[in-house]
Formats: sequence, C-alpha cells, structure tokens
Amino acid sequence: MTENQELQAFDETLREFLTEPDHFLTSLSLVNHLQHTPVLATQSLYAVEVEGKKVVPIFTSEQDLQTFKDTQDSAKEQTWVKCSSLDILSQLVEAELFGLAFNLKEEGDFSNTTLFASSELIQFINYFTQTLNNLLGEKNQKADPKDKIYLVPAFVHKREEDGQDDRFFATMSNAEGQ
Repeated sequence: MTENQELQAFDETLREFLTEPDHFLTSLSLVNHLQHTPVLATQSLYAVEVEGKKVVPIFTSEQDLQTFKDTQDSAKEQTWVKCSSLDILSQLVEAELFGLAFNLKEEGDFSNTTLFASSELIQFINYFTQTLNNLLGEKNQKADPKDKIYLVPAFVHKREEDGQDDRFFATMSNAEGQ
C-alpha cells in the first residue's frame, strides 16, 4: 500500500468512526492508524484557535489540507510534512495545547472533521491498545484455550418496555444446527 493509499484508508476509517463512534472494530482500526499511518501536519508545532481552544491541525486528506491553506493565511507560511499523529500528540501535551483538529475546514464535507481533546484521545488510544495487547500478547497466545482472552461478538438490543439491554450471542453452526 502506498503512502497516499494509507492516508486515504485513514481518512475513510476516521469518517466511519465519526459516523459510528461506538463501533468496536472501527475504533480498533482508528487506533491502528493513529499509531502507524503518518498524517499531514506542520514540520514544527503549529496551533490555531477553534472555539476558544488552541488546537493543532492535522489532515488525512491532501484536498482538505489545501482547502485549509487557502482559507488560513498562517497555514500558507508553514512547511507541511507527513508525520506521526502520536508524535504530534506528545508535542501538544508538552506545549499544554487543547488537542488535535482533524481536517479543519470552513465549508464543504465535514464528515472527516473533528476535534479530539488530548486527554480524551490518550485515554481512547490507551484503552484500545491495552485491549489489543491483552489479545495478541505472548501470554495470551501461549495460554491454554480455556484460559485465553477472546473477543465474542454479541448483538445488543434495548427493550422498549424497560430500556434494559438484551445480549444475544452468535452461534457457530451450519444451517442444520450442527
């Protein structure tokens, strides 16, 4: 996969996450991209004010970056490069800025535009990283099947009468029930 294809995949995952933020697999995929896929950002830390908060703009779309540069004069003066969103997150925490702003724009398609507070994003990344470490770690891989940690898909339906959740678990069987 080329860098542009990786960035496009990151952008698509971000859109999916913003559409359905409680989807477990999309959240895992987003964390994977945050850890491994470079984003478009400035070479040195650059922040803008959005809703009264200082945020660092980063982009998963070259088109959105160009739109931002067209509307933000200070962005034209910056050198934009591909870099790790986790490195940027570390820098903005050190600088005591609010968070990351993905794909900032004043008009157009906002389906990939969002602000993440640094504290919330760190908590999100840590949760899903720990989940993956528990599943894929050496200890779990070497454990007896009955002692392993597994992901079990469940269907959750809210009861209309009392608002409680019913959980249904998929079965692994063929059409004959075997």
